[in-house]
Amino acid sequence: MDISVVISNYNYGHLVERAIESVLDNEGDFLCEIIVVDDHSSDNSREMLRRQYGGHEKVHLLFSKENRGQFSCFRKGIGIASGDVISFLDPDDRYEPSCFREVARIFEVRPEVDFVYTGYRDIGRREQLVLHAEQDFDIGSTMMMTALTGRHFWSITSTMFLRRKLARRVTALPEHYDLEFESRGDTVLELGATIIGSYRYYLAKPLMQRTIHDMNYSVTGYSHPQALRRYKHALRRVRAFFVRDCAIPDDSPGMLYREFRALPYRDRKALSNYRTAVRGMRLFLPKKWLLDMLLVSAYIRG
Repeated sequence: MDISVVISNYNYGHLVERAIESVLDNEGDFLCEIIVVDDHSSDNSREMLRRQYGGHEKVHLLFSKENRGQFSCFRKGIGIASGDVISFLDPDDRYEPSCFREVARIFEVRPEVDFVYTGYRDIGRREQLVLHAEQDFDIGSTMMMTALTGRHFWSITSTMFLRRKLARRVTALPEHYDLEFESRGDTVLELGATIIGSYRYYLAKPLMQRTIHDMNYSVTGYSHPQALRRYKHALRRVRAFFVRDCAIPDDSPGMLYREFRALPYRDRKALSNYRTAVRGMRLFLPKKWLLDMLLVSAYIRG
């Protein structure tokens, strides 16, 4: 099981070396390559990367001629990656030494899994353990529900590991979308992979460290309402693209019902998501009522 790591860097010359070293220090023989895509940084990033890693056999450096944002960097990295699995590490984050061993184990024993998330720790301005559950669990496939609602399980960039074939399917998204995701490109990966039909798994171990500081998204967010509106509109367009590309119907109650029944774990939140999906379907009202009752019945029966 070979893992390619894509690091998108923009003006993090003071931190990206630490991220790269955390990859190189991982246990086992799982690392295929590190692909560092520098998005036309204006700090010392390019000079430092060339000096420290220009001749390194495991590190490939790509330097963009203009700043086009995070998803553009993902696209370039995915395009040349040769590992069985591709991960995405922010330049201000770092992996724990056992990360690759733990993730590779899941992909090897569960061939149906396309997408693995891990837990993580926040360090820096805020220190906390972030786990979505106490134990590992199957997220499963929510292709149709996500296509209808836009809702999906999500986490942060550096917790994501995708099989290469899946990652390349996500980059079918036309390049003109790149500038709309100068940040939050990870959401495009998650949304696209979910609508494509990936089977996802959550590994409840803190296998990476996220650095909280003044400049990352978790602190700044979208400070202007207009920017937030543009982001949400862009996500709706991305969702519409993948729905068309995958030819997902909006008038198949049986397909939505079977997907709900196939979920490895059905809680109240899942039921709520699927009932919301019913409201968005192109069906006559009596059929919507019937489907809604079937979903509730399936939830009660367990």
